This record gives sequence, C-alpha cells and structure tokens, in this order.
Amino acid sequence: MGVLRVKSYHTGKSVSNGLSYAEDKKKTTYKEKEMSDYEQELNNVFKYAENTEKTLLETASGEKILVSGHNCKVGNVKKLFDQSRELYLRTGHEEQSKTQRSKRLFRAKHDENGEVVRDKHGNLIYDEAAPVYRDKETGKAFYETIETKTKPRLAYMWMMSFPGKKELGYELSPEVVHEIGVKFCKEFLPDYAASISTHINTDHYHNHIVSCAYSIDGTHKYDDSMENLNKARALCDELSLEYGLPIIINPSNERSMSWTEWSMRREGKSWKEQLRSEIKMAAQLSSSFEEYKEIMTNAGYRLRETDNHITYHLPSVLFGKDYVCRDSMLNIEDDYYDYSKTGIMNSFATKAKEQEKAGENSGIGLYLGPLQIQRYTLDERRRTDIEIVFVEFLKALSLAKMSIKGDKSKDSKAQYLENYARIMDMTLMELERKHITSFSDLEEKLSDKGREISISTKELKDSGRNAKLYKSILKKIDDSMFYKDALLQKGIGIEDLNINRFSENEIRIKRAALDQMQGNEKKRLYVLLAENPNIKSAYPFNELSREEGLSCIRYLEGKSEVMPDVMYNSMTDIKKSLEVKYDKMYLKSSGIFKEKNTGKAITRAQKSMLGFLMSNGASDTSRLEEIQNLNINIENLSFYDAYRLISYLKDSFSPSERYGEIEKPDDKSLKLARELMSARGVEGSYKPEEYSKEDIYNFINFLLYKDKRPEILKSRTEIEREISDATFDRFVSGLDADAGKIAKKERELLNDLSSMGITPDKFTEVRDRLVRAIEDDARGQRELKILKAQYRELKQIDFMARVASEKERFTGKFTDDRGQGIDMPSTSDDIKAKKDKEKKEKESVKSQDKMKKQYQKHEESRDK
Repeated sequence: MGVLRVKSYHTGKSVSNGLSYAEDKKKTTYKEKEMSDYEQELNNVFKYAENTEKTLLETASGEKILVSGHNCKVGNVKKLFDQSRELYLRTGHEEQSKTQRSKRLFRAKHDENGEVVRDKHGNLIYDEAAPVYRDKETGKAFYETIETKTKPRLAYMWMMSFPGKKELGYELSPEVVHEIGVKFCKEFLPDYAASISTHINTDHYHNHIVSCAYSIDGTHKYDDSMENLNKARALCDELSLEYGLPIIINPSNERSMSWTEWSMRREGKSWKEQLRSEIKMAAQLSSSFEEYKEIMTNAGYRLRETDNHITYHLPSVLFGKDYVCRDSMLNIEDDYYDYSKTGIMNSFATKAKEQEKAGENSGIGLYLGPLQIQRYTLDERRRTDIEIVFVEFLKALSLAKMSIKGDKSKDSKAQYLENYARIMDMTLMELERKHITSFSDLEEKLSDKGREISISTKELKDSGRNAKLYKSILKKIDDSMFYKDALLQKGIGIEDLNINRFSENEIRIKRAALDQMQGNEKKRLYVLLAENPNIKSAYPFNELSREEGLSCIRYLEGKSEVMPDVMYNSMTDIKKSLEVKYDKMYLKSSGIFKEKNTGKAITRAQKSMLGFLMSNGASDTSRLEEIQNLNINIENLSFYDAYRLISYLKDSFSPSERYGEIEKPDDKSLKLARELMSARGVEGSYKPEEYSKEDIYNFINFLLYKDKRPEILKSRTEIEREISDATFDRFVSGLDADAGKIAKKERELLNDLSSMGITPDKFTEVRDRLVRAIEDDARGQRELKILKAQYRELKQIDFMARVASEKERFTGKFTDDRGQGIDMPSTSDDIKAKKDKEKKEKESVKSQDKMKKQYQKHEESRDK
C-alpha cells in the first residue's frame, strides 16, 4: 500500500484549508461571512476532503459519493469537531503550548526618505512589510533568532496513497480503497471523529482522512508522536495484506517516494537513484568536502551551495533533461546514507576520527581499523558487500564477548552475545542460500515477494468467495444423490417428484444473486462498454452473474473472440437492438403510467371494451382462459389494470374513422412506430404513414404493451409450479412417513438446484468442475502461506542486515532481551575511563567507611 502520511493543523485557518481541499466542489475556498474564523476554516477543510468532483464514482447502478463519517454523520462532522474541543476545555483541560526558537530574515523599517529607522537605543526596528535588510559593504542579509509559542493542534489530515494501474498491472477498486480508510479509522482512531474521503480524480486513488485532535468524550487528546505514527504505518501494512494491496517496503521518514520514482527505481532508471549513487561514490573517494565538490563538478554536476544545503543541477547530456534537486529531497528510509550537506560533511569528520583511532592500536581495539574484513576468503572466493557487513558484525560480537570474559557478573550478557552471534551466523547462511549479494538484492526480493503476496491475495479473495459458494452447491448435489438412491430403494423415481420448471430469465437472475460481480469489475465493464459504443449488454449489471460479466470483459479486452450470449452488436443485430431498446422503454413507460394513474378507477369505455374482449373479441383463447380463471370483477378494477388487460387481449390495432383532412404525425413518431413494428415482429401488417397524429400515438402504445403480461396475472411458470406443487402434495399423501420425508427433502434440493440451471442430468459434470475449483483454491491458499513465510524470512534478514550495517555497533551498546545494556568499549580511552570510574567508586566507598567510623567514635565519646 502507499505511504501513510499525516499533517497536523494548528490554526483554524489551516484546518479550514485542509477540509476545504477535501470537500469544495469547485476546488476553491468557500467562505461565509456569518461564520467565525474557526468555523469557517474547519468548514473549508471538510469541503475540500469531500470534493464531489474527486469522490464521485459512476457505476452501472448509478452514482456513489465515496465519503463516510467515522463516529459521526457526514454532514455533522464539523459540528462534532467543535463540540469535542469545547468539551475537552470545559472539563478542566488546558492546551499545552511550547516555546520554539527559529530564524527569520531581518526586515528593517525605513522612513519616508528611505533611511533606516532606529529606536532610542540605536537598534534597528523590525517591519514585516519592509524589504530584507542587507549590509551596505558586504551585501549579506541578516538573520535574527525569535521565540514563538506553538498553537494547539486542532485536527490532522491523514493521507493514504495507492499505486495506479500502470505500476500494479491491475486497477484497484475505489470501494476497496475507501473501505481501507474506514477500517483504518475504526482500528486506529476509535475515540475520535473523522471524515473519510476517497479521491479518484487521479490515476492513483488516495484517501484523505480528517480526524479531530480531541476525543469525542473530551477526556483526552491525540498524542502526535513518532511512536503512534509508526503504529499507524504498521496497521497500513496489515490492511495491505488483508485486502490484497501491494506492500511498499520503503516509505521515507520525512516524505514519500513518488510512485513513478518507486517504479523507475525497480527498473534502474531513476535519475535520483543515479544521483544518490554518484554522491556516495564521490564522498567515498574524497578526504574533504572541498575535494568532494571538485569530483562532483568534474563529473558534470553544477552545485549551488548555501549555509545548510546543496542544490544539484544534473547534466542534461547524461540524463536527457535538466533536472534540479535539493539535497533534502534525496534522503529515503531504505537508504541509510545521509545525503544532506551536513551529513556529507559529518562523514568526512567521522572518517578522520576513524583513521586517527586506527593509528593508536592499543587495548582491546574495538575500533573500525582492526575490524576491516578481507574481500577474499582463504579459498579465494570473493565476499559480497552484504556478507562483509555481517562478518564485521560477527567479529565485533566476538571481541565484545572477549571483553567481559571471566566476569561472572556478566555471564548472562555473554550468553546473550553468544545467541546474537548464532542468529547472525544463521542469517549469513540464509543470505548465501537465497543468493542475496547486496542490499539492493535484498530490497528487490522483498518488494517482489510483497507484490506476489498482494496479487495472490487479490486472486484468492475472489476464488475463496467462490469456493464457499461451490462447497454449498456441492453439498446439495451430494445430498440429492444420496436421497435419490434412498428413494429408488422404495420404488420412487425423480419423475414422481414433479420438479418445478424455471424460465431462463429466472435462472440467470438467481445465478447473478448468488455470484455477483465485484464493484471494480462492474466499473471495468462500464468503462469498456463506453469505449465500444456499438457493443451492448442485453441485461442490467445486477442481472449478470460474475462469470457472465468476466466473459464480457475478456471479450471487450480482446482476450476472447466469441461474443457472450448476454451481449450483442447494435450495428449488426438490429432486431435485438430494437427489442432491448423498447423493452427498456416499456418498463419505464409502465412505471410512469402506473404512478400517474394511481387511485384512478376503471372508465366506462374500458368496461365496455374489456367486456367485449372477454366474451367474444379475444382471438387468443389461452390468454382469455387465464383471465377468466381469475374470476375478476371488472367493476373493481383500477384504470391501470384494466388498460393492461385490454392491451394483453387485443391482437390487432384499428385506426379510428376520420373524415376530412387529418393532422399527420411527425417523422420522429413515424420512425418510432416502424422500429416498434420491427421489434414486435409485425412489419408490413400496418401502414402508420396513413394514421393521424392521435392514431399514431395509440398505435405506439399498442405495440409497446403488446404481449406484455399484466402484473395482475401470474406468470406461466408460476402457474405451472402451483400445479406441480399440488400434484406432488397428492403423491406424498399416499406415502409412509419416512418415504414422504425423504421425498420432500429431495424435491426441495432439486428445485433449488434447478433454479440455478443445475438439473440431475448435469450433476456429474458440474460436480467435477466444482471439485477442481475448490482444490485449486486450497492449493492457492497453501502457496500463499508459503509466500508469507518466505516474506517473513526476508523481513528477518532485512532487520538483521539493518542492525549489522549500523556503525554504532562499534562504539555503542547492545541491549539484551531484558533491556540491560552491554558496553562495548571501542578505544583505549574508553577502557581508561572505565578504570578511572571504578577507581573513583572504590575511593568513594573508602571515604564513606572512614566517615562512618569517625561518626561512631564521636558518638561513643559523647555517651561517656
């Protein structure tokens, strides 16, 4: 997952700007004069975070705003922020402010003539609006040190960034990104109100979480410490693995590496990485800072130096572009080298001290010189860079152990060093076994393994969900086969159970409900259909199963040449295109028509027409029989139901008789009528061009509702199921109790499976397919466990490598598992200082004993 960063707000204005960034629809600061400064600023921060132009997600089912509230409602976040702070202050808490020292350029006040103004003591007077004061002779600017009081932190903006499709090879779901933000708040900020906004207006989806600095109960305030930030980052890594997102191993301490730079670093193309390498090499070859600058200049770099920083101008001849980079932008966490001006200068000072220490050659000598390890082993094998680091560390451990040898009070520490050395030795063997020859190799293997885990987790998340469904279906098939054998022994076959029949549409909808497309898959299909306007889906996305949806995606991406049955080409399949178009129009029209005529009773004309059709006028006797079997009382029908029944029974349309000149329909209505005739299969049966404007309107409605079953009537499959249910009930009534119970269970299972399109003749084929899918998922889960174990091994190696590579190991302290320090003297001065300390302690004890004896002697003499 991307690097987690946090930004604190100290003033109402800064809070407002942050919230405005998240919510403001037009990306501008919105102000209302009626609001106080704090309220105004806080309001603007939320407006930016919840910017609908950035958080609006278009899906097949409509639009969704990816904004949520944590411990509050979205529209009530600002109010709860205010209440939390007021409650905190009202319960006796005080805001803690600190005094901080900083430098600023001095701006001297000038009079009307441009002369510098001084106070009565002859000192310059500071004026914020004045230009920077410079010495007349040297031209140098002056700095002054000022003390200011820090303002309380009111809120925090947490930014969670995620890589895009270009870096990952697949697209993250915006819903998943948003869900991670919500879960982060629940686990890390349980006591605070927060607003979670997912911005999807860029290639890299990211969360903006604005959290209140005060708990909702007013009892405490968030502790903005590095420890808590590290905990937050650790939680992000856990959520990454949980949701199958990529693990970025190397977030920086102060700033995050851009995704582009991270990607280029992995490919060895980053200009920044090359600059870091050049700086490191130049510093190693130099013995002074001046020599370092000379080497960099000779290499083609132009350096601009200030008191605290160096800005590097990179040669376009080498990099193809004029890059400019300040030293402060080069430090990253996975590289322990300090690229700042101060860091480089300190490296020369350290190098000089080490050379000086190496010349002393006294005492136990835990200084850098004696610990240099030969590049080649006795068998002339060349040691790798990372191997040398570990061997140096092992030697340092050995010398440390020698320094406390014979001191029984330090036996436990000696044992700890022994264990430490054993772990380091095992790690060294792992490096050789895994063919890790450098720190960059280790970094690359960690990143690659993290990527494998992310992709595998993502795939298994889907297959695991499918496996759960498949196991359920498999159990039903096995149970059905068991009951079938039991019934056959009693002389009862499947045909005796009168299994229900389901329409293709019912089966498709049932499959879609059981195996739905994921949100990112729906969005992907929506985008692909928009890119291919001639290709259409015959059904809404919620009526497509995941298997059907993925087959559509594969076809549109060019990975399959066969168009799925649920799609059609509107340019070549004209009839299908018209059928889908006017079926959608029918659904929309019937809904509007029904709502518009709610509560309206049947008219006299409708009664007359319906009576005529039900007596002799309807040619389709099966439809007429259906309606007659309902025993409908025409007088009690609504206007809408009567209209639908008439449309269902009428099999033809006749225009009204008109005399004289009639008003002709427009071209749009004629086109609509002709398309409907094609969609309903009645081309050539009517002449709409001869109809009046009123007739063409009635004709279009006739065709729109033609053959469409009214809601008042049950579907044919429903009627058939009622008949088969009644037949089965009569059959079961003639069986004994045990046989009847088994027959009911078997019929229930078969009906459930048939509703998914799984009939008894397909049991063997479907069962084999399900078993293979479940086994594949189990195999994938096992492989994922292995990947995670390998990742943990690499992380352990990485940790030990970090420990071994720190130069403080030669002069600092090891800490045992009980937190007790183990001194490692590095020079004869350290040893001498230690002896002097022990001598002083002994003298102090002698002095105390002497004073005690004198006091006792004095007491004895006084008693006498």
